[in-house]
Amino acid sequence: TRYWLPALVIKNSLEEVFMHYQGAAFIMAHEKEPITQQPVALSSGEHVLMVGPEGGFSNREVELCEQAGGEMISLGQNRLRAETSVTAILSQYLFC
Repeated sequence: TRYWLPALVIKNSLEEVFMHYQGAAFIMAHEKEPITQQPVALSSGEHVLMVGPEGGFSNREVELCEQAGGEMISLGQNRLRAETSVTAILSQYLFC
């Protein structure tokens, strides 16, 4: 079969997310990141793809991601709604 059911993990803070997924590669979609032609290539292992709330990530959240070794990417020049951002970031990595 070609489908799978993702696990839903609920955490109360971004700090908890980083602790829960220690050892994973973090990729954060950030509206201030310059647009590049190619999405970041995914290496083997576990990845956490992050999109922010409607107002975007706070400076503190971006700093926490960078401290955890996360990588910032752009989803394009237009600001997207949160639910659209999920589809956009997943489509970048579907065929990588």
